[in-house]
Amino acid sequence: MDRDLVELYEDRRPVATGLTLHRVGGHFPGQAVLEWRDGNEGRGVLLAADAIFPNPDRRSVSFLRSYPNRIPLSADVVQRIAAQVEGMHFDRLYNNFGTVVPSGAKQVVRSSADRHAAWVRGEHDDLT
Repeated sequence: MDRDLVELYEDRRPVATGLTLHRVGGHFPGQAVLEWRDGNEGRGVLLAADAIFPNPDRRSVSFLRSYPNRIPLSADVVQRIAAQVEGMHFDRLYNNFGTVVPSGAKQVVRSSADRHAAWVRGEHDDLT
């Protein structure tokens, strides 16, 4: 591997005008999302891969440590990821399989993170 082609970064790295990589962790420590500030007619897009995974309803997202094994992330990690992306500019969110939250994605991430955290903390165990 040509080491000259690898550029290490800590928490964020601009890659082009309006495009910034952000390391959010979760799925693995180096998990990153790409903020595209000018996308979506200036409302912004978050290319989240599987760090934040849009659900089929397109109105909620999931946070998993392992998707094939359905292992959830902890409440604290999910809240950390949600807090990190709150400072980014986006209204739409895509995963790496073409699923999209078409609008209001920042609020969808926040409400989904709060819902996830409550369930994994056991706050709704009485409903099961």
